[in-house]
Amino acid sequence: MAKREDKESKFLDAKGVKDLINKSTGMKNAYNLLMDDPTSVKGWIKSGNKLLDSNICEGKIVGLPKGRISMYVAESGVGKSFIAIEHCKQAIDEGIHPVYFCSEPGGIEYDFLIKVLGPERMEQFTYVEITYMEEMFETIDSLLANTTNEYLFVWDSLAATPSRMEAEGGFDASSFFAVAAKAASLGLKKIMIPLSRRNCTFLILNQVRENIGATKYELMSNATKFKIPGGKFVVFCCSLVILLLAKPTKSNAVLGANQEKIGKHGEAYFLKSRFRTEGRSIPIAFTWSGDTPHFHDEELWAEALKERGFIKSSGPSTKIFFKDGSEQKIKLDDWMEHLKDKTFKKRVEDLLDEAFIYNYKADDDIILPIDGLIEE
Repeated sequence: MAKREDKESKFLDAKGVKDLINKSTGMKNAYNLLMDDPTSVKGWIKSGNKLLDSNICEGKIVGLPKGRISMYVAESGVGKSFIAIEHCKQAIDEGIHPVYFCSEPGGIEYDFLIKVLGPERMEQFTYVEITYMEEMFETIDSLLANTTNEYLFVWDSLAATPSRMEAEGGFDASSFFAVAAKAASLGLKKIMIPLSRRNCTFLILNQVRENIGATKYELMSNATKFKIPGGKFVVFCCSLVILLLAKPTKSNAVLGANQEKIGKHGEAYFLKSRFRTEGRSIPIAFTWSGDTPHFHDEELWAEALKERGFIKSSGPSTKIFFKDGSEQKIKLDDWMEHLKDKTFKKRVEDLLDEAFIYNYKADDDIILPIDGLIEE
């Protein structure tokens, strides 16, 4: 019980209430929001993909929100680890220290890392093998308490990391019902506020599981064929949840010069966003092999603009409609050649800003029933 300092109660103005709370707790956790706003995002960590970064927050080109928890959920091979490493690359360039926790032996290869990050960034990248999730949360807690670095923590992956009880117990799965979800929930509860106060960022990578028992209607949608492991509280903690799925076609592969598979085409669904972009979806694609693994960003601008009605085809003719009301005939097969014209490229970038940042129309958004996708 709090100690009462005076026999008589006294009236305090708002500043007095704030000061008393901060004095009693021994730290600054009460604020005048006109002077100091702890609720707003204080920076972002970009992915390097203009289309993705333009759709995370309404009205801005941003990235992962600093001081918050975000999650990419994906099928295998659709690029969640690649996107995470791209965020790490951007973080290093901003003086942020990435710490990558991986529970899968060989889950991410050295050769791949050095190709994406470059040798000059590898010294600033910390890779940590973990046996169980409590080990990771204890490490994060210690780093936040004992260092002053700004961090980007990446967890690869939630679905593959056991709790301590699971790691040290037997093989009878029935005795571990919801144990991992409870361990993840407790860990996130403990680090949420310290992350925010230190403006450090936590990115969860998660693997979808097949939606056993899905209805015929659910199986008709590419996004509801799956379940998200981890429980509802994990999703509740996240400011941003993006679902990455392969295109639901046989031709979703990115092919090389000899028709070999070198990457994949997919879709990104914004399942949850505290930045007013929930329900959006955009095309994504990446190449993972060769000397330069990379996003296919500019190559997908035409597809994204076509979905928003700024590029229209009628028979053999295709036109792009610019902000100023003018139009131009184009050939989609020659899209990358068109972009070599600097004036044309600048007008397309302005059009992307108009379509996704300044004047986004949500008429075609798909609001997926996220609660129904979560695996308990």
